[in-house]
Amino acid sequence: MARCSAMTAETAIVALAEAYLKDAAFCVALFRQTFPYRDVLAAWRLGAVAQTGVADWGRYEMHGFGCTFFVGDQTIDVEFAGGGRVGFDACRLWRFARQNPAVWPQFRDLPEVQQALDDALDQRLIHPAGRPGFAGDGNPDLHELADLRSP
Repeated sequence: MARCSAMTAETAIVALAEAYLKDAAFCVALFRQTFPYRDVLAAWRLGAVAQTGVADWGRYEMHGFGCTFFVGDQTIDVEFAGGGRVGFDACRLWRFARQNPAVWPQFRDLPEVQQALDDALDQRLIHPAGRPGFAGDGNPDLHELADLRSP
């Protein structure tokens, strides 16, 4: 991968979001291997899994619309959008980037992440995630990557 500092801010924020989503998907997969529930939040809210717990891969803490995973020396705070999809906001991406400052030097400060996210939104590289069925709840700043593939 090219050094992220050589990328435009919009390209770099998309790369950061992709890296975050990859690690988030890995954590959710670990959780689902341990607890055989497709809907992680529903399993917690229905009492099938505890709000906090420990597994052989690390530990987790459920919160609001998400879960924070502690795997090795990494912490991934996941926020779920509708349908169990994982979304991201500036704060989650910033905390993720701070764990690897050599890889993401341009995202040391939250305002830099927010500006790059806003620019990527303007360029339609990302879009609001939305939560069908959760109107008015949760994080209104949650985003997803735009699907830019040709039909």
